[in-house]
This record gives sequence, structure tokens and C-alpha cells, in this order.
Amino acid sequence: MPSNKKRKYVAKEYNSVPLFIVYQQDNESLTSDGPFVDIKEAEDTMHSLLIKGICAWMVSYNEKEG
Repeated sequence: MPSNKKRKYVAKEYNSVPLFIVYQQDNESLTSDGPFVDIKEAEDTMHSLLIKGICAWMVSYNEKEG
């Protein structure tokens, strides 16, 4: 379910390009991979975690309004 909030990932080297971070919850720990500028790479990372039975999700940052 898309959120109406605008999320900004602030980092000089990314200069407001759309980014994706993959979060994973395994036992008691929450970790993340990324940021990814390629959505396909982020999706592949998330899917590989899900196949292993690890709870994972993607969050997008700096997306342009439609």
C-alpha cells in the first residue's frame, strides 16, 4: 500500500535520484542492504532473502511525483 509521505534519502553522492533499500528481519535483528539505484537489483536481493525464508521488504526514496 503506497504511502502519501515523501521519503528523502539524504546523501551528497546520490543527488536526489530514486533509491531503494532492502530491509530484512531475521530473528531479533533488523538490517538493510543498499542503497540501490537499480530497482531490479533491489528486487532480486529482496526475492533471494524471501526464498531463504527471511522476512524482507523494499523501501523507495526520492521518487518523483507522478
